[in-house]
Formats: sequence, structure tokens, C-alpha cells
Amino acid sequence: MKIVKKIKLTLVLLFSLSLASHAQDCADFLLYRKAVPPYSLNSLTKTANCTQGKTYKLLLPLSAGKDYKILFYAAPVFDHKIDFKIIDKSTGKVLIDRPGESIDGESALRESLVGDKMVKPYFEFHPLTTMKLEVIIDVNEATEGAPLSGCIGVYILDKLADKKGFSK
Repeated sequence: MKIVKKIKLTLVLLFSLSLASHAQDCADFLLYRKAVPPYSLNSLTKTANCTQGKTYKLLLPLSAGKDYKILFYAAPVFDHKIDFKIIDKSTGKVLIDRPGESIDGESALRESLVGDKMVKPYFEFHPLTTMKLEVIIDVNEATEGAPLSGCIGVYILDKLADKKGFSK
């Protein structure tokens, strides 16, 4: 009987360590992605361990006087089967509504060939006043078996807005 308890305890401990190390991976998920000047990484950048069949929301307050780029990254376990939506909280208007992957190129995750270079899709925002965006990430349900978990990242880049119009 003691051997069975020891085996159960060992299995529980190994499973717990496995979950803890998997959750820790999300902290490093965007670590090696670098901003290309003149853009820099914004502190609003977030990662989360997400599960199939769930919806996640993130509120992004954007400031006037800055230009923003938003990019999405997802663990391969999701096979691009994620829907991304960005809503302007003040008006309720849907600004972006894209699948993770699409044949017609209207994608939030899938890179495409531009010239001789693969380019990651991104979404630009140039707020004239402070605004709040709500990012909704809908991870599609598993087709078979238990729901899988993995990291999803919302990568926010910003720079000072280019001056437009006449200057003194």
C-alpha cells in the first residue's frame, strides 16, 4: 500500500512540475522577438497560457501622439485555429475581426511572402486622442481529445507619431 501511495505522490508531483514549467514558458514566449526601430516594445505586451474552447480578453489603453503596431503569436499546438477581434471600447465598433489563418490572406497569424521576404501580419493604430481597445481572442475548441493549452502573445510596438500637416 505504501508503494502505491509513493507512486501516486510521485506522479502528482511530476504532473505539477510539468504544468508549472509549461506555464513558465509563456513568460519567455516573446523574449526573442525584437522590435525594429523606430518602434520599441510597449509594456502593454502580454502573454498567457490559453486553452482550446475558451475566450480571452485584454484591454489596451492607447495614447495620443504615438503610433502602434499589434502582432499576435500563438503556440503551434493551436494550428492557427484562433479568432482575433479588436473593438474600440468607446464606440463599440469592430476594428479587426480575423482568423488565425486564412487562404485569402486575411489572417492574424499567418506570414505571407512580400517580395522575397516573409512578413508577419500586424495591425496599425494612430490614435488622435487616448482610446481603449479590447482584444478578444477566441481559441477554437479541440476537434478530438482533451483541450490543449499553449501560449498566445499580444505583441505591442509603439513609436512617437510622425508629425503631420504644417509646422511653425
